[in-house]
Amino acid sequence: MKSSVRRRTNRNFAFHIFVMVVIAVSVEFLTHPFLEFVRRHPALHWPLVICGVVGAIIYAAGAWMYFYKSWRKLPLVPNKISYGIWMGFESLVFLALLLLIWFYFIHSAG
Repeated sequence: MKSSVRRRTNRNFAFHIFVMVVIAVSVEFLTHPFLEFVRRHPALHWPLVICGVVGAIIYAAGAWMYFYKSWRKLPLVPNKISYGIWMGFESLVFLALLLLIWFYFIHSAG
């Protein structure tokens, strides 16, 4: 029988991955139009940048709280070993995705 803690963790992790992909795709689409005939109005540049920065800050705070609360639950769960392995895997995948997105933007900008 699965514990309710693990089910909630799986849902939250999938949500974080989904939000990271949505942020990456929307930033790529808004900053580098893929069609030649798409022209952005210059007045839209700074509001988009501000919205992106505010969204990234909110998401970073939410991700930090998620991982903080999840690691704090480790002593409370009945199956500590599997929960610790799962949280370690989630943390590594999250960091790998952040590095992947960072390297992608570094190499696409230059």
